[in-house]
Amino acid sequence: MNGKRVTGDLGEDFAVKYFEKRGYKLLCRNYHSRYGEIDIIVQDEDFVIFVEVKTRKSFSLVSPAQAVDYNKQKKICL
Repeated sequence: MNGKRVTGDLGEDFAVKYFEKRGYKLLCRNYHSRYGEIDIIVQDEDFVIFVEVKTRKSFSLVSPAQAVDYNKQKKICL
């Protein structure tokens, strides 16, 4: 496994634990469709939430919100 994948997996593990501690139910990890991949899907009483995890080892010039560009958002909404 390469370093980026290990870092990404750690970030996803952290995110899953974060949501589970707050009462969300994990529906799926690394969901793939013809439109692409989404890291985590969780659900609470009212909503299904699609989570794109952006893990960094150190500070980055680009914020996580900026890293999920318009095209990625569009794919998630399809």
